Amino acid sequence: MGYKGRIITTFISLLVGIPYCIYNFFSLHSILRLEIDLSVLIAVTMIIYWLGMQYDKADFYHKELMKKQKQLTQMAYYDELTLLPNRSLLYKFLKKSIQQIKLDNKSFVVLFIDLDGFKVVNDEFGHYIGDLLLVEVGNTLKSCTSEKDMVARLGGDEFIIVLTDCNKSSAIEMVACVKDKFSKPFILNGRSVQITASIGASISPDDGLDEELLIQRADKAMYEAKNKGKNTVAYYQPTIK
Repeated sequence: MGYKGRIITTFISLLVGIPYCIYNFFSLHSILRLEIDLSVLIAVTMIIYWLGMQYDKADFYHKELMKKQKQLTQMAYYDELTLLPNRSLLYKFLKKSIQQIKLDNKSFVVLFIDLDGFKVVNDEFGHYIGDLLLVEVGNTLKSCTSEKDMVARLGGDEFIIVLTDCNKSSAIEMVACVKDKFSKPFILNGRSVQITASIGASISPDDGLDEELLIQRADKAMYEAKNKGKNTVAYYQPTIK
């Protein structure tokens, strides 16, 4: 309601009540009745104003509560730096995706992305530029995915992408998008920073129906990509150690 709303309500109450009191006075010619009517009008007006104040307080505390709940959810499920989903929300998403493919017999892909040379960026430009780079990498990865997919940050310079309703051929297109984006330097606070990414992939259900196992196998594939010379992608194979 707000302060203005309470004033308007009070004004309307008086606008209606005062003529009524005057009408009764001239009709009944009773000072006592006028005093009673005015007392009732003042009491009702004060009660209306007080109720408006209580409503505003309740509304304020409700908004504050919702804000606190949103902050707690943000802290629990989102990375503080990049605002991407964190490990907790990622695992929930993976669990849901696994349940879904059991119903529709489709598949999804987990991409484990590690930035090549990120430590060099931190050492050369400082952690502030490194943090800016992580934020821009997160935004870049999101630009290559759809709304039904998830881009999460595990920590450090490690990111996970979950491509829902996706197979190997579709994943290759997404990886091509990432490599194209990373082929151009990131401009961070006036500095040009060039990095690449090593990407490992696991595919569910072929490579497992467990969220931890899928991430582990995508991680192994990512190290295989690094061993191949970095800036490339490798898909999990049982022969990878």
